[in-house]
Amino acid sequence: MSRSDLEEALQVLTVGKLQFGVKYPANADLESLLNRTEKVELALRGVNQGNQPAIALLTSERCLIASRSPFLKAFGESNESIPFDKITGITGEKVFGSGMTISISRADNTDSLEFCHPEDGQKFVNALRGKIESQKTGSPVAHDAFDQIRKLKDLFDAGAITQDEFEQQKKKLLD
Repeated sequence: MSRSDLEEALQVLTVGKLQFGVKYPANADLESLLNRTEKVELALRGVNQGNQPAIALLTSERCLIASRSPFLKAFGESNESIPFDKITGITGEKVFGSGMTISISRADNTDSLEFCHPEDGQKFVNALRGKIESQKTGSPVAHDAFDQIRKLKDLFDAGAITQDEFEQQKKKLLD
């Protein structure tokens, strides 16, 4: 049984020249790492510090980085589960000619994902920062409001709602 939240998060990734020909962890492998109750919200493709293809998943419960060696599966799997409250910092740095590098820091370690598509990387960084902030304030509503405002902005940009409607709905969400 496949998870629609995982498939949806992976489908919206921008496919660029950096990802062609790279074998990322399979959806079935990723599904096995997820708890039944957690929802996948975003995904990001890149390469980990060991130059292995990797996928970072932002879920309702944590950040998960799964990577895969192009060699023997038994020796090449590497997964990092990072609870939001353990993250001490996140950076996204555009690297000329090679995409974006995302670094997620905690007290004892920093995990990096390199060669990420810049747009996908920035979305991931912003969403993860929102999750971390909502953990600090104890308010998951803050992240939900951010998502709703982003959706409203998309509707406004598409011409589906007016400026006044956008502003009214945004004000309701922020109050």
